[in-house]
Amino acid sequence: MQRDARQQAFALTEVVQRRAHFSYSDSAEMLSGNSDLNEKLRERLEQAEAERTRAREALRGHAVQLNQYNQVLASLKSSYDTKKELLNDLQRELQDIGVRADSGAEERARIRRDELHAQLSNNRSRRNQLEKALTFCEAEMDNLTRKLRKLERDYFEMREQVVTAKAGWCAVMRMVKDNGVERRLHRRELAYLSADDLRSMSDKALGALRLAVADNEHLRDVLRMSEDPKRPERKIQFFVAVYQHLRETYSSGYYSYR
Repeated sequence: MQRDARQQAFALTEVVQRRAHFSYSDSAEMLSGNSDLNEKLRERLEQAEAERTRAREALRGHAVQLNQYNQVLASLKSSYDTKKELLNDLQRELQDIGVRADSGAEERARIRRDELHAQLSNNRSRRNQLEKALTFCEAEMDNLTRKLRKLERDYFEMREQVVTAKAGWCAVMRMVKDNGVERRLHRRELAYLSADDLRSMSDKALGALRLAVADNEHLRDVLRMSEDPKRPERKIQFFVAVYQHLRETYSSGYYSYR
């Protein structure tokens, strides 16, 4: 307000000082003489208004650009703040894990990378060796599993044979005990003979008795049943039957002789 008042006071002072020059006696000549000047001034005024319009449009465009630039600046500033905060966090993490971001960090990182690559190569080589060892162990385990199954089958077969042989032996012991030939079966000289010798004696005895019982149908049937290899106790049954037959024959002959 004070500045406007000073400007108005200055303008009034100028008017008062130039009042002597405001003489309108020759105003007609001035109007006729200055028509060209007025026309030029009008043209200049139109040009000035056009320039002012263009300037306003340019100002409006610059204002829009300024607004856009301000938005870009705000976005860049926000991104900068975010990245700066991220950088600070990364620096703190590096400090926490003991990494120093100095001029020698790249060289240390390169050395560490080479060490890790060497460890990785060693680990891969070790893994390949372990995979080969694992494959070998799996194959060996399969072989052992097959052998174990075969041994189990053999064991059960042998156990079944042992159980059968034991049952047959018990039947033989009952048989010889019931028929009174236990003392003859447990002779001392037989205890020192091998299985092959005993088998040879049995075969020779069977061969001799085969001819002796050729005329006895019952003994032939017992002999035929004794030839079953799965029932060896039937051989003892045959010997007992022959022994009983001979004893009965001897007894009947003895009594008939008397």
